[in-house]
Amino acid sequence: LYLFASLTTDDGLIISNVFEHPYPHPQVDSYMLTYSLLFNTTLLEYLKDTGDLETAQDLWVVAKRQIEDALSYVDKDYIFDRTRKDVWLFFDWREGLDENTPIQAAVIFALDQTCELARMLGRQDEVKDWKSIRNKMASAALKHMYDKQKGVFFSGKDRQVSVIAQTWMIKAGVIKGQDAQKAIKTVLADKGTVMPGTPYGTHYLIDAMLLCGMNNEAKEYLLHYWGGIVKKGADTFWEAYDPEDDL
Repeated sequence: LYLFASLTTDDGLIISNVFEHPYPHPQVDSYMLTYSLLFNTTLLEYLKDTGDLETAQDLWVVAKRQIEDALSYVDKDYIFDRTRKDVWLFFDWREGLDENTPIQAAVIFALDQTCELARMLGRQDEVKDWKSIRNKMASAALKHMYDKQKGVFFSGKDRQVSVIAQTWMIKAGVIKGQDAQKAIKTVLADKGTVMPGTPYGTHYLIDAMLLCGMNNEAKEYLLHYWGGIVKKGADTFWEAYDPEDDL
């Protein structure tokens, strides 16, 4: 946590890749908004697991800066607008994945996580407007990115339906319970769905299943996906894996 926090950009943004050797340094031009937001989640989880308030207080200013940056992309309708300035987003290596809806969800999730961190640190006054922004972004997502009839989120001008869009919206708490289960079951049953192409992207699907009570389905999918890698002779889990396409 301190290594990442000490090697930010000049304006305080977390770099996605940093190295210890031969001396601590960041990878040039590897700033990625989606990963910088996960710094906050990691700091929150660290605090919950250790009770180390000193470290969390020390790094709070870094966590707060990541949210300030993310909110600079949000327009008057509370939609994340990536055309405001050039930004690298990453959710999965799947070619053609539309990231507009996933990033809306990722910012909502990061707002929730950072507000919880602020509460644990007694810094609620510093983020007093963020809960309202979070709720308005969630409402905007339901208004502009959700097909109520089908019960799934779509993304971009072509209304792409992907697993990633559903899992991040579930992770962000925009839909829950039966609605979340319906979204997952619907996209997995549709051959036109854009599937994740990596264990990284897929692990959020497992997470979303667990969040909405699909424990048995989560275990089955885990055995199918990661088990499939093992059955194909791997001695480590691959960076990219599509059960339907070995190449």
